Amino acid sequence: MPTHNPVELIKLLLGACQREDIPVGKTKLVKLLYLMEVEYYRGHRERLTDLTWVFLHYGPYPQGFEQLLGDPDIEQLPRSLADGRRFEQVTVSDAPAHDESRAILRMAEDVVERWGGLQLERLLDYVYFETEPMFTAERGRELDFSTVAPAAESTIRIIRVDPRKLAVIQKGISQHVKELGLKPHQCEWDPVTAEAAKIWDEGHTEVRAGGAVRLDPASDDGG
Repeated sequence: MPTHNPVELIKLLLGACQREDIPVGKTKLVKLLYLMEVEYYRGHRERLTDLTWVFLHYGPYPQGFEQLLGDPDIEQLPRSLADGRRFEQVTVSDAPAHDESRAILRMAEDVVERWGGLQLERLLDYVYFETEPMFTAERGRELDFSTVAPAAESTIRIIRVDPRKLAVIQKGISQHVKELGLKPHQCEWDPVTAEAAKIWDEGHTEVRAGGAVRLDPASDDGG
């Protein structure tokens, strides 16, 4: 049976984000907590908490989440972005005491390291399209974590998504990104950098100097 307090897990995630200087709003916090649930089930074949996760609004959402944020160590602070938009950043008191094991602390740090720095739209894409409980999710219904592949089997997965469902999900993500005022990240192809990376990756190219090599100590300028 799950024995981990979701409030303590939230504090661990917030603490890890603050150490990495990653600002977190409620939407990102929910998704990071969900990813902890997924990764814990992947390795242990049991739930991390007793939270009820449902497919609500923009993806996985735990019932009673707002109540979890009522802990005295957790604050929601209004912040302004460079373009004038405002959001509520969720923070936690410095070095909060917790009863979680070192393994759970490390899991929180790993989740933040892997996904905390992603732009929100990319994080939403990952949660929607690459986590097993969302593959067969129905809006308003509880998510099934038993669909998560064991760690040894999770390297290759065949994903089949109904195109109609995919279109609805993409529309929802686009609407959410628009409401938050986010700008999609544009990737630019740099052929010079690409060619340099190709040479670097080859790794075994030998460069040989032709002719004689003479060392002249008198010309050494200390450089």
